[in-house]
Amino acid sequence: MRRVFVDDLRPGMRVGRSIVDAAGRVLLTAGTVLKPRYIQYLRQRGIAAVDILDDLAPDVVPPDVVSPQTRMALTAEIRNLGEDLRQELNRTGARSLRRWADRSLGPLRSAVAAVVDEIVSNPQALLHMQEIRLHDEYTWGHSVDVCILSTLMGTSLGYDVARLRELAMGAVLHDIGKVTIPESILKKPGPLTEEETAEMRQHTVRGFEILRQSEGISLPAAHVAYQHHERWSGGGYPRGLRGEEILEFARVVAVADVYDAMTADRVYRKGYSPERALRNLREVVSDWFEPRMLQALVDNIAVYPVGSLVELNTGEVAVVVSVRKGAAERPRVRIVEDASGRRPERPRELDLERYPGLAIVRSLRDVENQADAGQQASPGGA
Repeated sequence: MRRVFVDDLRPGMRVGRSIVDAAGRVLLTAGTVLKPRYIQYLRQRGIAAVDILDDLAPDVVPPDVVSPQTRMALTAEIRNLGEDLRQELNRTGARSLRRWADRSLGPLRSAVAAVVDEIVSNPQALLHMQEIRLHDEYTWGHSVDVCILSTLMGTSLGYDVARLRELAMGAVLHDIGKVTIPESILKKPGPLTEEETAEMRQHTVRGFEILRQSEGISLPAAHVAYQHHERWSGGGYPRGLRGEEILEFARVVAVADVYDAMTADRVYRKGYSPERALRNLREVVSDWFEPRMLQALVDNIAVYPVGSLVELNTGEVAVVVSVRKGAAERPRVRIVEDASGRRPERPRELDLERYPGLAIVRSLRDVENQADAGQQASPGGA
């Protein structure tokens, strides 16, 4: 299975993973053979990319960190909470938010606990491919991915279950202040003006003000909304904090936020592959993050996700069939093309851990683009 940008879809391709919206409605089921009208429908719904069954390896399916049902439940809860909050603010302003928070956060907390429990029960899990998101629901899908990735990082940092749940609540709510930002700014496909950027940056302060009114949200979790755009070396916002002035939960979420923004497929641009995103985080913007948190991210990412196509140093092309935690850059692969571009009659599999002379030289995922790292990070840094 491989991820294909919608503009590159062709009739006859088969959907590898069901596509659902944030309310749990299935748009296309796994196994559906694409027709021209289906492709147009996906484009109209703002779908950026689709997981397609690849005839090179039809049996290879990326594993889920959490079950689709658990992810869907959390996405629905954060979406519903955000819409409810927007209505409450329109109706009464900020006067009755304490009552709103105490009433509305319970279901979200239960959904977060289910995510944490699944991750804790599978300590070898790595993040492979993110959920495909509808353009209009990017914020909520992003919040769920950041929650999952932050929780994975928390396990590497040695957090117990109680602390993981606290971190996960802060992570899933890190962008809650965006309910106060006009949609014309949130969904603008091009660069923001100075005035729009200043308005967007207010989501950190407003999110914190919303969350601090709830007795059900700890102050460290609420500070994630406030501080996740602060930078380890300074120069972030809203307060220009640096180093250990930034609370630890916010340092975790800051890394997860930017990584997810870099790798997300959007209607107006293609996301980076995990390999390229991690390279940018390590080499281009590494001073944004505490090194310990950056390493916790690296430890939980499948650099070459199951189902992705890669080129070996022999010139052969292979599909990744399995990845082991602790050896993410040396997965098990299946050779699907020789160095001359011919398909072998009997594809063979190689565990790169056992062949030190073999190495992956690049990912062949076709959703790379030429945006610089600062531009690519901006969706998470706006």
